[in-house]
Amino acid sequence: MNITELYVALILGVIVSLAFEELFGISTGGMISPGIIAMHLGSPDIILYILLSSVVTYLIVDKVLGKYLILYGKRMFALMVTVGLLLKLTGEYFHAFLPFAVVGFRGVGAIVPSLMANTYSRPGIVYTLGGTIIASGIVYLCLQLVYMV
Repeated sequence: MNITELYVALILGVIVSLAFEELFGISTGGMISPGIIAMHLGSPDIILYILLSSVVTYLIVDKVLGKYLILYGKRMFALMVTVGLLLKLTGEYFHAFLPFAVVGFRGVGAIVPSLMANTYSRPGIVYTLGGTIIASGIVYLCLQLVYMV
């Protein structure tokens, strides 16, 4: 995928995400998440890593750290990003033992799990994951239509 395709995927992701939230009131895990996930639909290991790390990030922050800290707003978002990136660093440290290449998660792929985890606290994990997966599928289909010509 070249840089133009990346930008098109991100733009489509933002548009579909906004439409999805306006029409159905369900968050898609951050405005850029559907675009990033749609770009990686051909790599199930990357999708699984993003979804799994987002859920683990949420559980660590909300269920563990939330018992000891007062978390809301920017504090919670900053902690979600920090924990998400620490999980990413841990994955890179143990990359030799993982069954997939962690290199594919560099850049935006390191931030998307944190964005998704941050939105789980509002509508819940099931609704957010469902919305993200459906919106990503719509973006993927749009990308196929755009680049089929």
